[in-house]
Amino acid sequence: IDVKDYRPDFVKEEYEKNECWFINNDSVTVLKAFVEEKRKYDLVFIDSQHEYQQITKEWNSVKDIISKNGLVILHDTLSHPGILQFVDELKELNKGEYEIITFNTPLYEGKKMSGLTVIRVL
Repeated sequence: IDVKDYRPDFVKEEYEKNECWFINNDSVTVLKAFVEEKRKYDLVFIDSQHEYQQITKEWNSVKDIISKNGLVILHDTLSHPGILQFVDELKELNKGEYEIITFNTPLYEGKKMSGLTVIRVL
């Protein structure tokens, strides 16, 4: 899900071959539709707009569609204050519902860490 399709052509072809979907739209709008479908997903990757309010809205929808033992992966959790704040708050409020692990991942040339947080629903 993204507001613009940045994928190169060879990636688009692989998506089609492997029955993966790119949805060109706002994530909150699409996630609300997914919630209404009442389907469960095993994996959701969120590369948000990097603002606290946005990731909070996305999480509030994603938590309702992720299956038990499913994974939510958040990108840029160490390099953007809004996402870092969200992850820190989720860790504080967690009452055994989730396993949360953040990895240091290089942003570019090892100069800055972007971070990748994996959340497993227990």
